[in-house]
Amino acid sequence: MKKNKAFFLSALVLILNSCAEASDAPGTLGNTEVPMPTDAGNTQENTLPGTASAAPEPTVSGTNSIVTADTAIPFGESICADLDGDGVPEELTMRLLPDSASDNWRFARPELTVGETVFDGDYFSRLIGSGRFDAEAWYLLDIDRTDSSLELGLFREIIPQYAETVLFRYQSGELICIGSFAEKLLDSPLQFCQTGEPDWKAMKEAMPENIRTELVPGDGTICFLGACNILERDTAPVVWRLENGEKFQAVLVPAEQEVYEFQSWSEAGREKSLKEECRFYMKRDAGEEDTVLLPVGTKVRFRKYETNGNWIEMTYQDGTKEAWFQVVRTWESEGDTAVIRLPDGEMDAVSCFEGLQAEGG
Repeated sequence: MKKNKAFFLSALVLILNSCAEASDAPGTLGNTEVPMPTDAGNTQENTLPGTASAAPEPTVSGTNSIVTADTAIPFGESICADLDGDGVPEELTMRLLPDSASDNWRFARPELTVGETVFDGDYFSRLIGSGRFDAEAWYLLDIDRTDSSLELGLFREIIPQYAETVLFRYQSGELICIGSFAEKLLDSPLQFCQTGEPDWKAMKEAMPENIRTELVPGDGTICFLGACNILERDTAPVVWRLENGEKFQAVLVPAEQEVYEFQSWSEAGREKSLKEECRFYMKRDAGEEDTVLLPVGTKVRFRKYETNGNWIEMTYQDGTKEAWFQVVRTWESEGDTAVIRLPDGEMDAVSCFEGLQAEGG
């Protein structure tokens, strides 16, 4: 009896020592992992041994790691990102597929998979119509870091002269288009293949590491070159603001700007010349006494447009001097002819300036 009791105690000591050694490794009980405490005393959700769900395998070479904005992601790769801000990352994959009718890659259409939900090419066509989508990548953006949602971006070419980045949001199982802007966030030397399938590997290797985040500073705005057709066809840095609705129905709207800096001011070949002798203001809001008379043939450039009072600043003598005039009617607003106001009265812009890039100018 004593011999059996001693054997039992010895076995009990061995078992206790074995448990103590196993518990030396933090977060384990035997060979089974258990949740470790996290910040603020919270613990991860408990799972039964063998039932913990691992991250799904990527459909194409990808890491399935949680991705934050602002990132360019090659088509076909699977990532995880919290699109709707509910604290639970969604697995998503964006692919490009050839036109189903002709098997033509020139008009490939996007297909987005979020979890088990697939938004196919027909869905995107209903949202934004047709277009020629870029084969480099798509974008994961955070336009406004003060809200909880992320945005998806796709670049497409509608006609050879016009292309745009289209923005989407996903929430509660829905995907909506919130707007677009006429800029590309990724610069790459590669061009989309006309008919055959793109070389996805080459696309990925040539893809720049960083997108143009200066266009999306994260403060709820997007700044890009937009149309600014005051006296002629021109562009200027334009600011758009992301406006959140009651749900997630956000939309890009033009932000109020006081000044538009004309892109043509720094472009070669965009000088104008005076068709006749004209008097201009030496500064904005100037009186009749603060004027300058410029002779026929004077070379001028339009520098900026100020919305308060509709003033345009122009430069002459190789940009060393400036003069001002007011806009009564813009070229874009009514017909092909803009009207300006000078100290000596109103006149058509086309009668004053030679070289306006406008229809009928």
